[in-house]
Amino acid sequence: MVHSTVPRVPGYVAMVFLSMALSILPLEAQSPEPPNESAAEEAALDASAGILFISREGYAEQDDPDIRRSIDYVAQATENAFSPVGITIRQKQVTDDSPEGISPEQIQAACREAGVRWGITVYTRFSEERLSWRIGIYDGAEGFFRASDAFVVSLYVGLSAQTPTESSANKVVQNWQKSFPDQDFDGNFAVNHGQRFRSPQEGIGIYFGSETGIFGGTIEEGELTTPIVLFVEGAPVYGVAVKQGYWSKPFALPKGITDEVVSLPRLQKKTHHAVSFIAEFRGIEHYSVDFEYRFHVLPDRFFLKLDWALWRDESSLSDQERLLHQEVRLSPGLYIQLKKDFPVRIAVGTGVSLAFAGGNINILTDPLWVDLEYHFPQWAVKAEMRVPNVFGYDRGIFGEDRVDSGLYVSFGIMLKW
Repeated sequence: MVHSTVPRVPGYVAMVFLSMALSILPLEAQSPEPPNESAAEEAALDASAGILFISREGYAEQDDPDIRRSIDYVAQATENAFSPVGITIRQKQVTDDSPEGISPEQIQAACREAGVRWGITVYTRFSEERLSWRIGIYDGAEGFFRASDAFVVSLYVGLSAQTPTESSANKVVQNWQKSFPDQDFDGNFAVNHGQRFRSPQEGIGIYFGSETGIFGGTIEEGELTTPIVLFVEGAPVYGVAVKQGYWSKPFALPKGITDEVVSLPRLQKKTHHAVSFIAEFRGIEHYSVDFEYRFHVLPDRFFLKLDWALWRDESSLSDQERLLHQEVRLSPGLYIQLKKDFPVRIAVGTGVSLAFAGGNINILTDPLWVDLEYHFPQWAVKAEMRVPNVFGYDRGIFGEDRVDSGLYVSFGIMLKW
């Protein structure tokens, strides 16, 4: 009989190894990686919906209807601006007397609780007849503000706040769109081509967003095709046309980047100086040629003008001779149109003049004159009405030859630079 030389393993040792193996196997089988709860929450946030947070602070007269209406304009303009780009407001939260607005932590918590990605904030403050606001959009998934804009309106509330609030809200939308240059946003981006623009004015620069936004190029030989810029497909795109020495002009692409050629609005020149050549009448018998120079203290807003006119009167004021005289007039003037670059303008002012007639001097005053003007980029046509009065006239001093007061009407062409 052959005896084995393999040593036997004691039974209790085998039992120890077996129990250790059995205890390890279940642990390995039951220890998968924990799920990424944060990623799951982000995936569950609806990117087409948001919450509008409205914070109001600092105005003493809570029931003032103009103030309330102005603040409501800010909130409504914000909601209207985000609606065309596919963000629906599911909830509105209003907080009065909230210093500096709602905190980012509160916004993110509210977004996650409601299951929406975007927290759109509107913080308003009224103090010393100044309405200020700050609009922002918070990314509840990423945890930061993607875009914001602040604005102040001094001394004006009510309806006058509507236009700047709409512009401010649209600017936030533009900057929000630009915050996705290299990412997919719901997979909907504009087709891969630039936008074509056309303008008769050479040298106009195109910016998407604001003047500090994305540069799209310069008009050359009447046209421009911008580089490829990724925006949400079908959503409105806003921009501004600029040129040195001219007033900037915003534009909108309601359908976003398209294959169509967009004609840009004409830019108006910023007027610092202007000269006008004018024909002026008082009836059909009293007429003049007039040269006018304007110096704009504030471009296209406030100016001083100096006129020189040579008059001819076909009537015999003295019953002895026909009258030929000169007039020199100094007048301050003010444009009262809302926009500085608006083509149809009304200017008002007052003035004083010296008329040299028949060896005598008459002093005339213009209590009020009114200009109606239509402006092209570098020139304008104008019509003026004034009713000068002779001041200090005395027959014993000036004799019979004098300049009569009455209704004066003039027409002219203005050149601007």
